[in-house]
Amino acid sequence: MYCKCGSFDRGHGLLQELPAHDSFSWTAFISCAADQGFGEESLRCFEQMQQQGIRPDVVTWASILKACGSIGAATRGEEIHNEIERRGLLQDNVLLLNAVVHMYAKCGALEKSQQVFEKLPVQEVVTWNALITGYAQKGSSQNAFKCLQRMEQKGLPPDLVTYLCLLNVCSHSGLLDEGQVLFTFLSSWTTTVADPCLEHYTCMVDLFGRAGNLDKASAMVEVIPSLDFIGIWVALLFACQKWADVTLGKRAFEHSLEVAKSDMSAYVLMRNIYSYAGMLEEAEEVEIMRMKMCRP
Repeated sequence: MYCKCGSFDRGHGLLQELPAHDSFSWTAFISCAADQGFGEESLRCFEQMQQQGIRPDVVTWASILKACGSIGAATRGEEIHNEIERRGLLQDNVLLLNAVVHMYAKCGALEKSQQVFEKLPVQEVVTWNALITGYAQKGSSQNAFKCLQRMEQKGLPPDLVTYLCLLNVCSHSGLLDEGQVLFTFLSSWTTTVADPCLEHYTCMVDLFGRAGNLDKASAMVEVIPSLDFIGIWVALLFACQKWADVTLGKRAFEHSLEVAKSDMSAYVLMRNIYSYAGMLEEAEEVEIMRMKMCRP
């Protein structure tokens, strides 16, 4: 319970107070910390678990690989991968093989990730998505789309996460036409299959914005089912900062305050928009607003 709430010190203290530590209790803590994004805590607990001579199980190994991926600990992740192989646990174990693929992909070690991926007896959509995300983070749009082609060749339909990953690739690589084709296809799915999520719309706002097409970015905002998602307005503000559009930026900033008044990124972006336009008094006013929000 403490772990899920982010109180890792308290949770770890209670773990230490247990009369006997077993693999289950350690794994529960390590897994929870990894799921919450606290990779360093997971690794520390894993070291303590090993020092006590407690044998990790498959879930423990999968969780610690996830922890390594979350903090980009490629060297430690590779050591754990090698240890799992030495113990003979990796052969035909889809859970661990998937965990290794995800770990390397998140660490940016895509060649190793691909090598392990090819050994998988079953290549699931979630694992394809991990590879696509990894290629997206590296800016390798060509390899990301090759993954999509291979999925389709194998008769494996992409899911919403796949499209989100690919839209991110398009946005950060300036692939405007490809992004529009993907979104059009995604939007053509029947509602019984899936509808684009707010994140997909946000990617399109970002795609148009980065390309300098602020009219289309603004038009995309108008058709989004719900505007109560701060990411939409941050994406639009980012575009306004890049292309020095004060008028649209002010409108986006006003909406962002209605949605999430405490989001600092919106203040920083609006301050920069004013600063780049030489409107220093207005920039200072936004900075004062931001500082007030930072106070306890």
